[in-house]
Amino acid sequence: MVDDKLQTEITDRLAVIRADIRDSLKYAGRPLDSVRIVGISKRQQVEKICAAALAGLCDIGENRVQEAADKKPLVEKILAEAGFDTQRLRWHMVGRLQSNKILKAARIFDVIQSVDSSKHARKLSAACIELGKNI
Repeated sequence: MVDDKLQTEITDRLAVIRADIRDSLKYAGRPLDSVRIVGISKRQQVEKICAAALAGLCDIGENRVQEAADKKPLVEKILAEAGFDTQRLRWHMVGRLQSNKILKAARIFDVIQSVDSSKHARKLSAACIELGKNI
């Protein structure tokens, strides 16, 4: 379960960030849904990630495959126990994707933002076909 004080703190911070983004989008004449906030979870405690998700931040970015592999099941377990629909979460790979971790990354992540070569793109495509998954 998530500590109430932490939950309030993260909810309040997120509200300020959303208001700033909303003001910037209005000023720029862009649609309010044209920006997606991705909370980077690098070195963050599972409890903080859960609090962010409960506050509505459902896009979670991680830069290491192994760290995401460790955190994701814990986050989803805690959130499910709290009655949160974990299908709302979108896990983003935001770090450098190593060739030897492509299949594992394809299993874990919903979005991979860091494909830096056509070789990796082909391997990722093959992994997605094997898994029956769109990334």
